[in-house]
Amino acid sequence: MARPPTPAPLPDRAAPVELVTSDGVLLRGEWAPASAPRATVVALHPHPLMGGDLHHPLLAAFATVLPSRSTSLLRFDFRGGGRSEGTHGGGVDEANDLAAALDAVADREAPTLVVGYSFGAEDPPIAFDDRPALVVLARHDQFVDADEMTTRASEWTGTEVAVVEGADHFLAGHVDRVVDAVVEFVDRVTGPPA
Repeated sequence: MARPPTPAPLPDRAAPVELVTSDGVLLRGEWAPASAPRATVVALHPHPLMGGDLHHPLLAAFATVLPSRSTSLLRFDFRGGGRSEGTHGGGVDEANDLAAALDAVADREAPTLVVGYSFGAEDPPIAFDDRPALVVLARHDQFVDADEMTTRASEWTGTEVAVVEGADHFLAGHVDRVVDAVVEFVDRVTGPPA
């Protein structure tokens, strides 16, 4: 079996990055580092076959807010989405995509947190082990029952759920509330920025 590639070190400045998965798929992403980071967030976007990519307004808002709160952010396009290579893996192969992202930030001294939205929270079969994770749900989601998903996520070690009241799946008018939930989560896990 081929040995997975060694990830290239992430730059010290905001920059495009390339990740290579253990099965050889080239993923493209963006790195937004914080000075003196207290945490690193890996953000997972909505369904790539439905137009979801790293430029989704929610992930773009994370890139604006989190670095100013001493939190670095890695966002990337899943295989078959955005500028990444490969073919959509039906939510199975995307676990390799997340693993490549986690490998890329593994040498950071700050803890790593995973935040998923829509497809990024539901479909890739992810084992978080002891890594803190946040799943953001809309109370009136058209595709996922918020109460059912909250129950399901409670079985995952280290996973918290934030439910955005009044929002539907597309979060129109609620992006700031989701960003606030993520910032509060990071504060709880790592303590507030200095």
